[in-house]
Amino acid sequence: MEIKQRRTSEHLQILKCSICKSSWAIDIKIIAEIKSFTGSNNICKEICDGIWFSVIPQPLVKGEVFWEEDIKWLIEGIKYVREMIIKNSKYGNKTWIEIGSLQFSICDFQEDALPIAMMYWAAKSFGFEIPDVEVTFDKTENRYLFEF
Repeated sequence: MEIKQRRTSEHLQILKCSICKSSWAIDIKIIAEIKSFTGSNNICKEICDGIWFSVIPQPLVKGEVFWEEDIKWLIEGIKYVREMIIKNSKYGNKTWIEIGSLQFSICDFQEDALPIAMMYWAAKSFGFEIPDVEVTFDKTENRYLFEF
């Protein structure tokens, strides 16, 4: 797995996760911002104790659409590493993650790779060790298998 990260500001994090163990790869790019949750609002929702989540109302990429199913997979990735996020976030149990862009090629994509990309984004953004993820490729099914 290849991870590339670029920081554009103190809070905005860009990460590209590439998974390649066969003739085709899954590339997922996540752009998200880390904020402090300061009180109740109708923009974000608490997805687990101490972590709030939202998608930006106007995506950073023109014409981009956030699909509800994709967002559910991203949230699963955050929940998997929630304790490490809270431990390493300067906002502690008032951490808000806002997705600004989620990019991937629909031709070379599996939804179940989204939690892994989100866990990697969190690990790089909050400075903790990337969780162990076993990635294999099933040639018969022509799909990646993830175990974590």
